[in-house]
Formats: sequence, C-alpha cells, structure tokens
Amino acid sequence: SSLKLAKYEEKFTKELMRLDEQELNNRYKIGVLYCKAGQTSEEEWYNNEKGSKAFDEFLGLLGDQVKMKGFTKYKAQLDNKSDTTGEHSVFTEYENSEMMFHVSTLLPYTESNKQQLLRKRHIGNDIVTLIFQEPGSEPFSPKSIRSHFQHIFIVVRVENPNTQFTEYKVAVSRSCDVPYFGPPIPESGTFQKSEKFRNFLLTKLVNACNAALQSEKLYSMAARTRKQYLSDLCKESGTSSSLDQVGGGALGRLFGRKRERFGLVAPLLFTPGALTWSVSVIMRHYKPLPFSEEHDSSFECTLCLAPDIVTLVDSDNKIALLHIPTQDISGYSVDKNRINLFYDNCYCLSLECHESDEDLQEFCKRLMAISPAQEAILLEFSRSVISGLLGFTIDQDGAVVKVDGLAKMRGHKRLSYWNLVEVLYQDF
Repeated sequence: SSLKLAKYEEKFTKELMRLDEQELNNRYKIGVLYCKAGQTSEEEWYNNEKGSKAFDEFLGLLGDQVKMKGFTKYKAQLDNKSDTTGEHSVFTEYENSEMMFHVSTLLPYTESNKQQLLRKRHIGNDIVTLIFQEPGSEPFSPKSIRSHFQHIFIVVRVENPNTQFTEYKVAVSRSCDVPYFGPPIPESGTFQKSEKFRNFLLTKLVNACNAALQSEKLYSMAARTRKQYLSDLCKESGTSSSLDQVGGGALGRLFGRKRERFGLVAPLLFTPGALTWSVSVIMRHYKPLPFSEEHDSSFECTLCLAPDIVTLVDSDNKIALLHIPTQDISGYSVDKNRINLFYDNCYCLSLECHESDEDLQEFCKRLMAISPAQEAILLEFSRSVISGLLGFTIDQDGAVVKVDGLAKMRGHKRLSYWNLVEVLYQDF
C-alpha cells in the first residue's frame, strides 16, 4: 500500500487543522483606484497623488481611516512598523470579517516613477478592485488594467457628490471563469448614499473575493499549494509503516495488534481525520433528501466518519452526496450487519456494512466517541383500551416527557429526556 501511518504528534495535528482553516477565510484585502473625469488609462489612475472630497466621502462609507504604525488588526501586507507603505489606510470590520482597503491615494507616491510600482505592488495583487469614478468619467474597460491577478472590478461612479442628493451607480466586470455572485444589482444600478448602500457594497465585495477564488487560475494555484504543503507534511511526519503491514480492518489497519490487547484507545477514537467504510445505503425518511426526489433509494457508497461530520461519497463518481453534522445524530441501532443512524429528528440512514462485524462495532465506538449518539433500545407499548393512546408523550424535539404504567421497558426504569427516533407497528 502507498498509504503510510503518520506519527501521532500534537504538531502534526495542529498543522493539519491550520491547513483546513485556511479555507475558512474571514480576512479580505481589496484594491481601490481613484479615477478623475477624463482619465482612461491605468497609468493616469495610479498617478493621482491625492483624491477629492467626493472620494474621501466614499472612503468614509467603506470604513475608518486608521494609522498603520502600531496597527494590530489585519494589515493585508501593509507595513505597521515604519510606514513604508503609507501612514494611513482604510479598514473596517463587517459581519465577523476584517477588510483592509489598499487605497491608491494613501499608498506611497513617487513622482519620478510613472508606473508607481509601490502602489501597483499592492493593488495589482488584489483579486478584487474597486474603481471609483468622478462624475463625467469615461466608461471603465478592464482592458485598461495590465494584470493577470485582478479578476473582478466593481465600478462605482458618484453623482451629485457632497450633497444630500449624493448617488452611486454600481457596475461589475469579472473574468469569464469567475462564477456569478450576489447580491444582485438593481436594474437602475443606482443607490442613494446610505447605510443600506454600504451594506450592499461590503457584502458584494466579500462575495466577490470568495467567487474569484473559484476561478480556474486561482483554484489551480491554491490546489498546487495545498498539495505541496501536504506532501511536505507527509515527509516530515510520516513513518515507514504501511497500513497493510500493521493489520486488517478499517480501524485495525490504523492501530494494528494493539487493539486486540487493549481495545480502542482515545488517540484512535478521536483522530481528527475521517475514517471510511464501504457500505450499501438504504434511505428511509419522511421527506426527500436534498439530492433525491424519491422517498426511498439505495446505492453503493463510502461512509466517511470525521469528528465533526459524516459524509456519504458515491463510489462510482466520487461525489459527496450527503453531509450530516455529528452533533445532529441522536442515536443508532444495530441488526446483524446493518446499522440505522437517526438524525435531524426526521431522517434515518440504514447502512449495510460490507466489511466484518468487528468493523461495524468499531464504527459504533467511533460514533459514540465523537457525537452525542447513543444506542437505541426497543420498547414495547400497549394501547390503552379506553383512550387508544400508546401511553407516552413527547415534546416538539422528540424527547419523551411522560410515560404511564402501560409502558414495558427492557431493563430500564426511566425514560426522562430520552428521544423517540422510530415507531414500529406490530400487527396482531
């Protein structure tokens, strides 16, 4: 086997978590270019040494002007020690996100350098750029920008600046491989200066940054970086032992003969990665699943059990069909080589394991270690002759809150706070 065991080290676990957290981005850097009326070229925009009152008013909508020296929040590669990238910048926090704006007129201006490389070094490497236009400006063309990295341009033209009738017209230009992103621009494309416009624009900018990362070029770059990082991590933290050398079984292959002597111990039960089983899946539920219009379906797939999520992957096309947060799994039951997973108050997954009974038992232990799931028990209830009721009451979450004397339990005397996961009918 080409799969090797990794060293169980805290450093290795932290590095994997850090790699995954890179996908959860809440920090955004956005370029802002100031365009005067009559200007049409990138060189003219970068050589605007200062902005106007209308531009300053717009920057005030975006965020706060902050002093960079000693700045402790997200600085987006700006210098916060010696002001080499400018003394001030525009920063805001919006919906749990930090946004730093690389404003052309706040970045260093070099009179002798017409290309203004100190400015272009930052704005030219931002995947999303705001183009601010004064009244009477020529229509913006992305062909005016010489950059292979800027994927989205959001153009804002001001009308009636510095008055109570100030309006902003918004348009978007994006690379052909960048997917559509919202919120949609109204048909008129015009907004009054207001908090509503600010919320729209900041939301549009955040979504633009996320959408640009899905473009073919940026996605490929990120994939190559991630692959190289994982390769280096495997070389550093891998061992020479292959999975085939240390034993059989889904979990046994990871832990070897030690499991036979000591059972499953915490490092294996709580391992951060996903462990997999080959299963047949039969869906039994009361409403269609998101990926199927049918109420019942069965297929071959791979069951992946990670600490925070259970994933079903189609064995043929390798597409993830269903994700279930482990915290939503309330219980399970086992019958021979089949296990029923009860989750989200109305769903039941029936899984038929293709591996050994030992693997099924190990799956249950892993599930109980990382989720609130408990093994379901079968209780017999008789209907009341008078009322015809079963003799128990449940709340809106499915928790049993009352049981009368007709309930017969197998070795249990209390049902308080138990959840009802399935009702089976018996014909007489």
